[in-house]
Amino acid sequence: MTPLSPATWRGVILCLAVAVGAGFLFRMSLLTGFSLHLGHVRHAHSHLMSFGWVIPAVWLLILPQINGKPLLGWAKLSVALGALSFPLFWRWGYGKGLGLPMPPAVIVSTLNMAAWYGFGAAYVWVTRSQQRTLPIRCFDLALVFLFLACLGAWGITLIHRFPTWHLSPKLLSTWFLFIFKEGFCLFAVAGFLLHELGPSTRGKGARLALASMALGTPLCFLINLPEWAWLGCLGGVLSGLGLLTLILPALRSRRFRSLVWMPPLLCLALKAILLLLVCLTGKTHLTEVLAYKRFYLHLLMLGGVSGCLLAHGYTQGYVRRDGLVFWHLAAIGNMAALLLLSPLLNAGGWAVLYGPPLSSFLPLVAAFYLLRPRQRQPISN
Repeated sequence: MTPLSPATWRGVILCLAVAVGAGFLFRMSLLTGFSLHLGHVRHAHSHLMSFGWVIPAVWLLILPQINGKPLLGWAKLSVALGALSFPLFWRWGYGKGLGLPMPPAVIVSTLNMAAWYGFGAAYVWVTRSQQRTLPIRCFDLALVFLFLACLGAWGITLIHRFPTWHLSPKLLSTWFLFIFKEGFCLFAVAGFLLHELGPSTRGKGARLALASMALGTPLCFLINLPEWAWLGCLGGVLSGLGLLTLILPALRSRRFRSLVWMPPLLCLALKAILLLLVCLTGKTHLTEVLAYKRFYLHLLMLGGVSGCLLAHGYTQGYVRRDGLVFWHLAAIGNMAALLLLSPLLNAGGWAVLYGPPLSSFLPLVAAFYLLRPRQRQPISN
C-alpha cells in the first residue's frame, strides 16, 4: 500500500473547492452583473475541476490498490499544474499574455498533459507483473480513454501554435470533454465500485458490461453529427446499458444502502437512463439544449463522479462521513435548482432568477467543509 499524506489529499480537495467557487461566482455574476469575463471564468472552472480535482483524485485513490509509490510524484505534479492553470485561465482564458508566443494557460495545460503521460508510463511499469483483476482492467481502460481524449486537447494546442491549420476547435474540445467524461471518469468509477463490491461481483456479467461501455463510449461522440447520429445512438445504448448493468448490483448490495454511496449511484443510474431515452427515441437535438446539457453535466460530474470519488475516499480514510453526506445533499440541491431552468418545467419568476445561483453556494460550503481532517487517519506518512 502506497502511503498518502492527509495534506496531499486536502490539496486535491482544495482544487475542488476553488473550482466550485468559480462556478458559484460565474452564476452570481449573471445575477448581479459582477465585472467578470465569463468565458475566462468558465474555462478556469472546468479546467480546475478536471485537471486539478478529478484526474489527480482518481490517481491518488488508485495508489492503495497497487505498489504505486513511483506514481505519487506524478499525481502531485498534476495537482500543482492544475492549480497553476487556474489563475492563468481566469486572467487570459485562451488568449495570449506575459509576452509568450502561446497562451500561458495552454502552455501549463500542455505540461499537465505531459505529466499524464509520465503517470501512464509509471503505471504500466508498476503494474506490469500485477494480476489484472477486473478493477485494475477498469483503471487500464480509464487511462486508455484519457490518452484518447488527449488527442482533442493536443489538437487545440496545435491550433494556437499553427493558426493556419484547418481544425475545428469546437469539435476538438467536444471530443476531449466527451471521451474524458464518458470514458476516463466512468471507467475509473467502475474500478472503484468493483473494488468495493468484492470478487463475487466480477463475473461474466460485469465483464460484458465493461465491454459494452468500451465499445459504446467512442461512438457516443457521433450523436451530435447529423449524418452519423444513428451510430452515436447505438453507442449511447451500449454505454448506458453497460453502466446500468454495473450499478444495479451495487444498488442491491446492503453495503451500498447508505448515504455514503446511494446518492452518487442514483445520479449515475439516472444519467444512464437519460442517455438511453435520448438514444432510443432518437431525440438527439435535446443534447444541444443548454439547460439539459448543464443538468446532465452536473448529474454526471458533480453528483455521480465526484460523489463516488469522495465515497471511495471515505472508505480509504481520507474523507469525513458528515462532510461526505453534506456534499451529497448540496449536490442534489444544486441539481434540483438547475432543473428549474429546463423547458420541461417551464418555471419562471424568482425561482429561476435566484434558485440556481444561490443553490451553487451549497457545494462551495460543502467542499470547504471536506477540508476538515478526520480525527483518525488509517493511512499516514
